[in-house]
Amino acid sequence: MDEAAASRTAQGRIVAPDDGVISAASASAGSMVQPGAELFRLIRKGRLEWRAELTAEELMLLRRGMAVEITVGEGRVLKGTVRAISPSVDAKTRYGYALVTLSDSSGIIAGVYANGTFDISGGKRTLSSLPQSAVMRRGSAAYVLVVDAENRVHERPVKLGQRSGDRIEIRQGLKSGEKVVETGGSFLSEGDFVQVVK
Repeated sequence: MDEAAASRTAQGRIVAPDDGVISAASASAGSMVQPGAELFRLIRKGRLEWRAELTAEELMLLRRGMAVEITVGEGRVLKGTVRAISPSVDAKTRYGYALVTLSDSSGIIAGVYANGTFDISGGKRTLSSLPQSAVMRRGSAAYVLVVDAENRVHERPVKLGQRSGDRIEIRQGLKSGEKVVETGGSFLSEGDFVQVVK
């Protein structure tokens, strides 16, 4: 094999940085990719990370190793640190991402609702995301179905932010630890009783 062919072969090879399980793939063989584009999501050695979508201005304030506090599910609080910061933002959305390594992700499954807080420039910004299937629309308004303490659903208007894969940022309207109907909400009405599956 000549040197040019060997170079092309090396450039077309993707190597995982660690042992793990691929949880999502957005690339396919033969496709062209841009620098910084997500190709795969890897659950490294069973450890989960939190992916936060941020504006370019917010990304510039982050540093690797910065402490983050993440709330998952019914109020479980996890500590984390910023592991990586995207080198660029999406040309259309103008958002990039930060990857946060969780200190203890035992008992947490990929794709669950999470809410995180960064200390940015002396203030706090709360970031939340849900599966897009949890968000419903009526005209130009977006809402989710929140499950109360008696397992009844109630419509809650929300303000949306960045979309990433099958998830969407909830900028306003949800409190930390609230339960939300993730799928099948279009079949439910205000006040309907649901069975919560954990």
